[in-house]
Amino acid sequence: MLPFVQIRMDGFFSHMTGEADFPSHLHNEIEILMPVEGTMCMEVDNTEYEVQPGQAMFVFPNRIHSYSARCRCNALMLIFPTHLVPAMGFDWETTEPVCPLLEALPPEALYARDRLIDFLPAQQINRRLQAMLHLLIVYLVHHMELRPIDRSTTPDVLYRSLVFLSQHYSQDISLKMVAKAVGVNDTYLSHLFGVHLKMDFRHYLNVLRLDKARILLTHTDLPVETVAIKSGYNCLRSFDRSFQRAHNCTPRTYRKENRQTGWAPSGSLLLYSDAHQT
Repeated sequence: MLPFVQIRMDGFFSHMTGEADFPSHLHNEIEILMPVEGTMCMEVDNTEYEVQPGQAMFVFPNRIHSYSARCRCNALMLIFPTHLVPAMGFDWETTEPVCPLLEALPPEALYARDRLIDFLPAQQINRRLQAMLHLLIVYLVHHMELRPIDRSTTPDVLYRSLVFLSQHYSQDISLKMVAKAVGVNDTYLSHLFGVHLKMDFRHYLNVLRLDKARILLTHTDLPVETVAIKSGYNCLRSFDRSFQRAHNCTPRTYRKENRQTGWAPSGSLLLYSDAHQT
């Protein structure tokens, strides 16, 4: 799933996630996953990892990553902009871990993880929470080997395309329109989707729209017809058909069975909000 979640004023997002099935994506925030029990399957830059309790997956900004539904676990997920953490003596945008999986975390990092869990649900960051976040980042980075990013492998065109899609997914949009917006031909852009995201453009756009609909259904009282329009579907019948294929139930049934009262729905991740700009 590719849900949209409202970005708070400070850009901080944290929650406990269980089963996650999330196709390849990227964003310009730091993302950290720390299982408490069970194992989470994750792929970063086409390399698969199994993240277990006592370990952490540290995804730097603009790295392509995904989650697999093969595994189920209880894990802390943190997504936040770089300005919320202290200066580390390197540039987050030009540096990356040699390996994003950190094993055998020190007690200090596990302590910070548990204290961050104590703050859940966290709708905004405060001084105590930020202190724990700083402590966690310091210990994680201290145990990482870093290297400069090879710019020749950075999918800048793909990243700009995903940003454009995140801002225009509800419109009548095509691969050619996105390609024109980012300054490439549509054949090349289609190739990037296939190689890096392992799906075609139309599939990716439909996933964005369906997950926007899922969030609106569970977190608002908007009529289903309005949810369909806001998610990019001009035809209610088409929306119902697509939603049933993805979730094996109608939008109305999904709303009834998954109504949420909290800020962030369990099992969801952050990609972009409607207001997110880069």
